Amino acid sequence: MHLQKTAGTTFSRILGSLYKNEEVYDIDGRHFRESIKSFKALPESERNAFNVIKGHMFFGLHESVSRSFSYITILREPLSRVISNYYMALERPRFPFHEEIVNMTFEQFMHHGVLPALDNGMTRMISGCDLDTVPYGKCTADMLQKAIENIKKYFLVGLTERFRESLIYFKHLLGWEAVPAYQNYNITKNKPANVQIPDKSLRSVEKYIELDRQLYRFCSDLFDKRIREFDDSFFD
Repeated sequence: MHLQKTAGTTFSRILGSLYKNEEVYDIDGRHFRESIKSFKALPESERNAFNVIKGHMFFGLHESVSRSFSYITILREPLSRVISNYYMALERPRFPFHEEIVNMTFEQFMHHGVLPALDNGMTRMISGCDLDTVPYGKCTADMLQKAIENIKKYFLVGLTERFRESLIYFKHLLGWEAVPAYQNYNITKNKPANVQIPDKSLRSVEKYIELDRQLYRFCSDLFDKRIREFDDSFFD
């Protein structure tokens, strides 16, 4: 499950290097809903033949396969994630609503409703709640609890801020021989190194990241716990 601006593109390239092309179904990032519909329309035998399904998706795609599965995703500190989204939208003409966004402040961008990924997007996707079920700005504590339940039951979770450790963790659990060499992709080039958001703006947009903050804290604690369960051979 690729969550926007969490090093997901880099991780997707890594997965592509570890598995054969015929083993992987790549969801089209620009039209992910349509791409998922195309996957669901495949015969069951073809859907079950893929060992990896990667890309943007909401929780629930596992219902289209009849084999064992796990979700894998990477979370990022929520404020950093949406700030990175903002600067990506400013620098890329092909980004949805780019011509409107280039004249927006960060606060206006968050209130605009451009992307479900901006409205507690990690909680949204892991709980499985798209805009057709929960409108923009209307995320609830129940969604957070659903996301946490899904994490506990179905997910292997890594953290952007601890990317290398996350890869090692995945290596152990998924039986990779080694962590492959990689380079970072899809980096937002024009984002200042130290972005300062005024306190008033932060208070204004807090509702769009508060559930994600709680989910991130839960996953960070869980990640620490799972790493501690390994012996000294973890970094071998």
